[in-house]
Amino acid sequence: MRRHPLSRMDGRDPLQGLRAATPLELLFDLAFVTAFGVAASELAIRISEGQIAVAAITFVAVMLAVSWDWISFTWFASSYDTDDWLYRVTIMVQLIGVIVFVTGIPEVFRFIAEGGRLDNSATLTGYIVMRSATVLQRVRSGIQDPRRRRTNILSASPVAVALVGWCVLTIVSPERTTLIVVALALFAVEMAGPLIAETRGGTPWHPHHLAERYGLLTIIALGEVVAGTAAIVAGLSHAAGWSVSSVVVAVAGVAMAFGMWWAYFLLPIGDALARARHRGLLWGWVHVLVFISIAGAGAGLHVAALAVEGEAHLPVEAAVAAVAVPTAAFCVVLLVIAVTLGLGSTPRRVGLFLGAASVALAGVAAAAAGLPLTGCLAIVALAPWLLVVTHETAARVP
Repeated sequence: MRRHPLSRMDGRDPLQGLRAATPLELLFDLAFVTAFGVAASELAIRISEGQIAVAAITFVAVMLAVSWDWISFTWFASSYDTDDWLYRVTIMVQLIGVIVFVTGIPEVFRFIAEGGRLDNSATLTGYIVMRSATVLQRVRSGIQDPRRRRTNILSASPVAVALVGWCVLTIVSPERTTLIVVALALFAVEMAGPLIAETRGGTPWHPHHLAERYGLLTIIALGEVVAGTAAIVAGLSHAAGWSVSSVVVAVAGVAMAFGMWWAYFLLPIGDALARARHRGLLWGWVHVLVFISIAGAGAGLHVAALAVEGEAHLPVEAAVAAVAVPTAAFCVVLLVIAVTLGLGSTPRRVGLFLGAASVALAGVAAAAAGLPLTGCLAIVALAPWLLVVTHETAARVP
């Protein structure tokens, strides 16, 4: 059995061959399965109650906060993973913060929708714990990596400043408008950290390792689409037993998840990052929209399930739109990522991705025309497959 004594955090080799995700990184990702699930569930409940705009804004805010912490950990681990006992304990503390944050997500949705004050500070407390662990890791790397000491300390400083602000918010507990404005300002301060780190010499992150890590969290987000499919199929079978509609929805839901997975991994992200490291930070930030759109599509399927069970008082086109809009957004975000990584933005490529988004939105038009819910969902599920089939059958990559 291997021990894990303290080792020097002096930066890993960014050109290391066969660099793969570690068991600790995979364990860390499990906490985000819960976070994505709770956020998607709350979004579905609020949409089914007719609070569409407020629910969508809150969902995006929660997903940004959770994803931001994951990004901070992932980029740091790609550069400085020592896997010693102190590193492991610090990550455990960060995981505790994630779980505490998750317990407060339902209250955040209530707070944004109804105003007043936060009844508990679980979200703020959890976020403070998460970000404190990030600061400690950066300070340690700053001390032990002389070549990048200034970069790491400058990177940690904005997060430490923002932490003071988060602590004040926890104590003061301001009303909704004030809290939102201050929170946005604090997020802006935090984002200065990685911006400084990557413009002041950069950190030794590994391009293919980062591509794999983002891909793994994308797969975790796709779990929400699978869960949403199971929910709506269960609702249909409970209402009328197994039928053609149940089978159609089951096939459509799985096809949607599989098509999103296939379309995402068509992009050679690792190779693109290796060729253009200067594009890495922007790609990492834009990629958050992939997590949001996929988890949003899963939440939309939960809305459709509630509609089938009669618990969502929404017209069919609204239930379909809850799935179609994030699916269309996913197709557009893939185009943005391709452009960000310098993979080309030819008229044909742009038309292909926008065409896929249009297919998803066609499901809403079909619902407005009177097509049943199951048929509309089948149309939406075709959107990512337009990208897949075009790529796999083309003489050259479009």
